[in-house]
Amino acid sequence: MLRTRPLQEVLHVANMRVALLAVTLASLFLFVLGLFMLRFYMLDNLHLSARSVAYTVEAAVVFGDADAAAEDLRSITANRSLAAAYVLDHAGKVIAHWEELDDSLWYVGERLLAGLFIDQPAVAEIRHGGRLVGSVRLHGAGHDLLRFILVAIACGIFALGTSIWVASRLSRRDSSQIVRPLRRLAEVTARARREHRFDAQLEPARISEVQRLSEDVAALFRELTLWQGKMRDHAEQLAYQANHDALTGLCNRACFEAQATEVISLLTGHGTGMAALFFIDVDYFKSINDTHGHEVGDVVLHAIARRLRARVREDDLLARLGGDEFAALLYPLDDPTQAERIAQSMMDGMRQPIGLPEGATLQASLSVGVAFLPVAPNDTLAGWMKYADQAMYAAKRAGRGRYVVFSGATENGGEKDE
Repeated sequence: MLRTRPLQEVLHVANMRVALLAVTLASLFLFVLGLFMLRFYMLDNLHLSARSVAYTVEAAVVFGDADAAAEDLRSITANRSLAAAYVLDHAGKVIAHWEELDDSLWYVGERLLAGLFIDQPAVAEIRHGGRLVGSVRLHGAGHDLLRFILVAIACGIFALGTSIWVASRLSRRDSSQIVRPLRRLAEVTARARREHRFDAQLEPARISEVQRLSEDVAALFRELTLWQGKMRDHAEQLAYQANHDALTGLCNRACFEAQATEVISLLTGHGTGMAALFFIDVDYFKSINDTHGHEVGDVVLHAIARRLRARVREDDLLARLGGDEFAALLYPLDDPTQAERIAQSMMDGMRQPIGLPEGATLQASLSVGVAFLPVAPNDTLAGWMKYADQAMYAAKRAGRGRYVVFSGATENGGEKDE
């Protein structure tokens, strides 16, 4: 599995690598430049020293006094950074010489450095009256070089440590400024994924790329919010269509049976209370369709649905079961007479003719069967609907335009006569 690291850590490590590389390269460049400048200075100083020694020992060389030349050589080289000094006559014979004798590790290191950087001695001629009488040869020491290298290493370590500390502080601060808005974006998108909420506010970012990303995320959230609203509306519309009749807007059979089953569960569970089921059928509706057409039939059904809705209580359930059949569920009821008053009100509501297109009118009537629950122990929805259906057919046999309450005398049903 691929190992991941926080962005802030990745940026910090990258910044530190760049900073260390830059400081190291700069330090090496300055160190090498310093070595060459020091070598140039030492060579120049060695030649000046050679001319100075040549001037000092001129008299001793002219008179051939080796002791005087050696004394002059020791006195003039005592305070100079020299490894060895030689005074020669015009034939190249050594008259006097001086050499630093030291076997310490420090001196060994100086000689190695001198051999690397000051590999050629400085030579100065000794002239008297325009005539060459001898020469001076000086070999430089590596004392200054070794001291420079040690000081440079100490300064480099201090500078490197200081640079690392400063770079680390600046890197963490800058990385945090870059990562903070990105972390906020990640939190907002994660919350949107978990909670399906797209209303989070994004703070402005100082980094242009991050700001554009924030604007794009905000625009995406707005589109998702609109899409979510449309999906919610569509889902609500589908749920409404699944549970309601398209023509009348009333509950359909599936919705009605589901709620009626819940009422039966409440009644049988508590053992108290009463409910009434109405089966409602439009009298002679087939003749209306055959005579006036299905469009008029739809107008009649829509008008009857409005009148029935106005006659039941606000919390009562009214449904169109299909065709010209309606059903109503009244729960709770205080006593049976309450349901009978509502049934009579339904009859009264049909006395006014129904207005048809082009100004015509039509008189319609209803046959209503009423069944109360509980009727018998272990009543089921199918049994309850059967009782109401039998009562409705009893109302039709009794002459239509009336309601009948279910009793043992209404148990014989019949064919529906439109």
